[in-house]
Amino acid sequence: MHTLSRRLYGHDKERQFFDQIVMNYYFLFTFNVFEHAIRLICAKYNNRLFQEQEKSFNGSCKGITKDLGLKKGDKFIDLIIYLRNAFHNNGLFVPGGSLKDTEIRWNKTIYYFIKNRPVKESKGEYGYSFVPICHEIMTFFNEIMSSVPVQKFSY
Repeated sequence: MHTLSRRLYGHDKERQFFDQIVMNYYFLFTFNVFEHAIRLICAKYNNRLFQEQEKSFNGSCKGITKDLGLKKGDKFIDLIIYLRNAFHNNGLFVPGGSLKDTEIRWNKTIYYFIKNRPVKESKGEYGYSFVPICHEIMTFFNEIMSSVPVQKFSY
């Protein structure tokens, strides 16, 4: 028999579990919307790049960033792609294709991606850094949408 607390979030472990679920889905939702939008933009703005990188969001995102002359570092793009891929593997970093073990520094934090291991961050639990990461994704998207070449097209 399983005993539940009277209050919905009566215990620290339950709250931590709930918080982690919310953060995970917040990141995944933000990333998925961003990825879909970038693919739509890339198809209209630079169809050649879209055709060449159709299966590689990494290539599309870095390509459009370079084309637009934006200052967003490749490391941030790598970070969000590595995190998204870890979600698909229950939080483990399972490298595929060109992915390999690495450390990514972003926002005074180091993220460790080691083959077949859970993702770690230098400040503790990486799930709690999803809010600033998602904020940065939205800022990045705003920079892309605000660029003059992208504004010339309707999406």
